[in-house]
Amino acid sequence: AADWSFNNIGVTGLLALSSTMPPELVAEKGYYRVGGNGGNIEWHTERDRLEVADKDILLIDTRLYALATFRVASADVLPFDFRPATAEYRATLEQYQASAGDRFNLKPAIDAAEELEQAVSEFYAAVETGHVRPDIANETIVALERALVPAHFASEGRYQQDPALDTP
Repeated sequence: AADWSFNNIGVTGLLALSSTMPPELVAEKGYYRVGGNGGNIEWHTERDRLEVADKDILLIDTRLYALATFRVASADVLPFDFRPATAEYRATLEQYQASAGDRFNLKPAIDAAEELEQAVSEFYAAVETGHVRPDIANETIVALERALVPAHFASEGRYQQDPALDTP
């Protein structure tokens, strides 16, 4: 959860912002925005002490993570849907093409992204109608994950740690 430590090798994450402090509380405490740690700048620092922890939040998060882990582990078909990702790849390429105008031709890449988007959509439709066995569906979903997650989130390669920032 939250830190996306394994994007480089194609493992997606879950629950990035569970138990996040409301913006009003962040402002009240005079904190600055952080992308993880529930919005609490005191968590996961050298000053992190037991009095900073909220046992009720820890219990909620533990139950949430345990339930999510159980549901993923016990699902017949992995609950990861890469249709939005492939649509985003295509849309990004179209935005780049619009910005480049006639100075650069991204049509081959856009066409390939459209083909990928269509194939992924057809795959999930076949899974949803039972035309793909769960074991084959899971193998395919893992293969998609291993290819698409790093393409979206990692710029330094499989075995280098990227900074915890959005990757353009």
